[in-house]
Amino acid sequence: MKRSLFAQTIGLSLLLLGGCSSGDAGDQDNVLNKIKVCQSRDPDTGTCADNNGDDINNPNAAGYDFGLHHSDWSDLFYKPTGFYPQAGGWKVRGWAVNLDPLALDHHVSADGLVKGLAMGGSFYTVKNMKVARTSLRISFCDATATVCDTMSVDQLNANGAQLVIAVPNPTGRGETYFNWEFKTGELPVEVIKAWGADVTAQLIYVAAKAQVPTSLCKGSGGADERVVFQQGYYWDPDTFAKSVDPLAITITCEEGAIAEGLARGYSPWSTAIVGDGSAAVMGDWQQSFIRMKTADYCGSGDPFTFHGTKYLISAPLEKVRDNDPIGKLEAIWGPDGAFCVNKTAPNDYRRHPELALGCAAAIPDCDAATVDLRSKTNLMNGIP
Repeated sequence: MKRSLFAQTIGLSLLLLGGCSSGDAGDQDNVLNKIKVCQSRDPDTGTCADNNGDDINNPNAAGYDFGLHHSDWSDLFYKPTGFYPQAGGWKVRGWAVNLDPLALDHHVSADGLVKGLAMGGSFYTVKNMKVARTSLRISFCDATATVCDTMSVDQLNANGAQLVIAVPNPTGRGETYFNWEFKTGELPVEVIKAWGADVTAQLIYVAAKAQVPTSLCKGSGGADERVVFQQGYYWDPDTFAKSVDPLAITITCEEGAIAEGLARGYSPWSTAIVGDGSAAVMGDWQQSFIRMKTADYCGSGDPFTFHGTKYLISAPLEKVRDNDPIGKLEAIWGPDGAFCVNKTAPNDYRRHPELALGCAAAIPDCDAATVDLRSKTNLMNGIP
């Protein structure tokens, strides 16, 4: 019989490696910041072929950050976007990130490994990780699998637990170990609304050997920002494409489009009735929100907006999430991008009409028939 951790402690020693707020869903929101890198290039000339913008995990603006850094990595860093099980253990779904404008690929897949859980001078093997809505729980055992337990983030925080991971060095030389410390218990991202958002987050501090621990997510001015977990999906950081995997766990920051969609009520576990009377597929609504928030008209991961830009949202859902009056319609959205965009003068109502829309020919303007049809079934947004 497996015994509880609280019934018996064990003596496996471990040399440890070194030790924000969110906006109200009723307010007009802002979107993320354009950074000076390029996600796609003309194959003949090598020139930038898109107007690159934000990252779905966290705004790209002054002080914002989502990643692991090390002095040996120069200007490169590592973005840990999730966990997934493999071969009896757990892997880190991550990306080596290079923001050099001349880099051919800014996100290179480079998965790491969950090495174990350090707690109370002992080291445990991670057996399972599971997220209920946004609440993470970790199951672990000692080396003999006779002492096992499962802890919530609140318990991990109270017991000073640290998750130990090994990630590939982004320069291509070996791997680097990081400790993740759960610095807070779970706190609501927002006041629970009528639809029951149930979104929680916590601070996680990270450090490699000899580093000073810092927040995994940083917000405006470098302030600590909380981390949100979601299970069942993962996203490509270049294209924003969503993949379904029941066991995959996404790691993101509370101000990114993924987490904000959850907090505003566009969560896969919520329910709603669409304006045409059908049941809403809320996983698709979250993805539509991500495309809308980032002004990703083309559905290619190329946003056309800047951090701080105001916009309005209307969704034909009952119970109501967002119901702003839309006088100047920008676009109507689905999981793959915009069905239509008002991009032709004098009714060019894009958030930033000065940004050339590379896929303009493929997306029509929003005529009366499209608005009449889609306004009953799809997310819409406008400009003030």
